[in-house]
Amino acid sequence: MLKKLFASAFTALTVMGLTVGTARTSLARGGVEFFCDTSQADPVMKLRIAEREMDFIRWQDRHFERLGVTRAQRCQEIANRFQHHQKAGNLDYISHGYVNNQPAICIPQYFGSQQCKDLLITLKPEYRNESLRRQLVEELWLTAIYGNTFGPVRLGRSFDENSSSINMESLLSEIRAESQD
Repeated sequence: MLKKLFASAFTALTVMGLTVGTARTSLARGGVEFFCDTSQADPVMKLRIAEREMDFIRWQDRHFERLGVTRAQRCQEIANRFQHHQKAGNLDYISHGYVNNQPAICIPQYFGSQQCKDLLITLKPEYRNESLRRQLVEELWLTAIYGNTFGPVRLGRSFDENSSSINMESLLSEIRAESQD
């Protein structure tokens, strides 16, 4: 299953309303900044770490524009959510579930839980399908692991395949270790 997911991790995730790019970060809470760059055709949520900037999510899908939210507005709003939770020390885990009866990528109650505590990204209605949400979170993790420029990250305890949850603290630590090699 992991091989199949790895093969699809680099495909455009426009069906989900976003495309995942490279994620490289520092474990230090204050050393990571999420922000939206609208200087390109598609807005990109980026991470800034010290003097480096890395693409994290490229906003290509126009589904939410029909609801009155531009891709640039969505990028900015979601970057603000990630940044808020990062600064508050709450961005320890990422999972999927529901927030306000809408499918979402979220901060779960605990690692391995699909009970959302805080919203990160509202998803399109077709993501009521749990397997699609699981696949999205798995692809986020695989892209972070394999899509960085430091080479493959040592596979540690950053992903729970049973629940499709990402342990961000562990993942950031793994990526940070690779970036220092």
